[in-house]
Amino acid sequence: FNDKILDPNSLFQIYAMNLLKKNIKEEIKFICEIGAGFGCLSRLLIKNFPKSKIFIIDLPEANYLSSYFLLKHFPEKKIIMYSDITNNEISLKQINEYDIFILPPWVKISKIKVNIFINVRSFMEMNKNIIKRYFDLIQENITEEGLFLNINRYDKRSVGEPIRLFEYPYDDKWKVIKSEISWSHSNVHTLITKRDNFTSDIREELSKIEKITHKNNLIINKHL
Repeated sequence: FNDKILDPNSLFQIYAMNLLKKNIKEEIKFICEIGAGFGCLSRLLIKNFPKSKIFIIDLPEANYLSSYFLLKHFPEKKIIMYSDITNNEISLKQINEYDIFILPPWVKISKIKVNIFINVRSFMEMNKNIIKRYFDLIQENITEEGLFLNINRYDKRSVGEPIRLFEYPYDDKWKVIKSEISWSHSNVHTLITKRDNFTSDIREELSKIEKITHKNNLIINKHL
């Protein structure tokens, strides 16, 4: 396209990026992507929100890839990695000094409140206990009216148990901003929610997603 080569994954991440831009009305201080892979979406976040600090939480093997990828794209940015951290905790001094934080899951980020949490197609690869830990992290550390972009399979069975989006452990403090079948992926759902203590409608939306899930399972079973 216009003499540039775009792979399907990049196009999907552009779709996710545009969804965020449409729903952000003010300057964002902290963004956290859980499961960034090699850093494709993180690169877009850094380019589109240059004043924001980006936190990446992923397994060490993936963090090697994303650190290399982002260092090559943003040599001017100050990037902190696990080897720079003591006591498994980010200090306020480091938060003030660095732009990008590439961390394993056990490093604490409790000294700040995050404006946007993102997970694109990696919760579906985790078991329920790990998903619960990440939801605890999100729900304890998100700002008032913070956004959570969750794009994952309706039903995935690669970890020894069914992982279904409608069973994700949302608490009752979420207002649904957008809910749709994802672009180009009929087996993946896009759910954007805002932290809201008073007008939560997440239970109703998860019930709707459950109905879509059962319908998709019927379609899948016909082809097994």
